[in-house]
Formats: sequence, structure tokens, C-alpha cells
Amino acid sequence: MEKNNALLFTLFGFGLCGLPGLCILFFGSLVALGASITAEESVAPGLVIICLGLFLLLIPVGIAVYFFRPASRPQFDPEDLDDPLPPPI
Repeated sequence: MEKNNALLFTLFGFGLCGLPGLCILFFGSLVALGASITAEESVAPGLVIICLGLFLLLIPVGIAVYFFRPASRPQFDPEDLDDPLPPPI
């Protein structure tokens, strides 16, 4: 795949998953630290929101790793040169 397409997919994934993940991570850290918009005193919802934000941040990283990894090339085997050619048709 071309590098331009890989960069486009990575930026698209960051826009759709990375930025909302950062916002959710920030909101989750506020909830976990006690700045909640509800009267509930539990930290568990904040930790769940933080995990969701981290998961959303990992999606663009996975996209970048998938598209920017080097392509695997077949290994050259010198023993293949010793094989006789098949007969012509």
C-alpha cells in the first residue's frame, strides 16, 4: 500500500478514535479524581471510563503499525537454482 494512503488511514483513525479517546480519558481522570457530575462517590466508573479512553487511543496506534510495517519479502534460497528446468510444452 502506498505511504500516502497509509498516512490518510492513520489520520482518519486518529480523528475518529484518537481524539474522542483523549477527551474520554480526560473526563475519566476527572471522574476518578472526584470531580464527578453525579453525587456518586465511587471511583470505579472513572476507571472504566479511563480504560475505554485508552482502548480508543490504541486503535489509531494499531492502524499505524499495520499500515507502516515493512512488507515481508520471500527469502532467496540458493538451492532453488540447482533444480532442473521442467520440459517445454
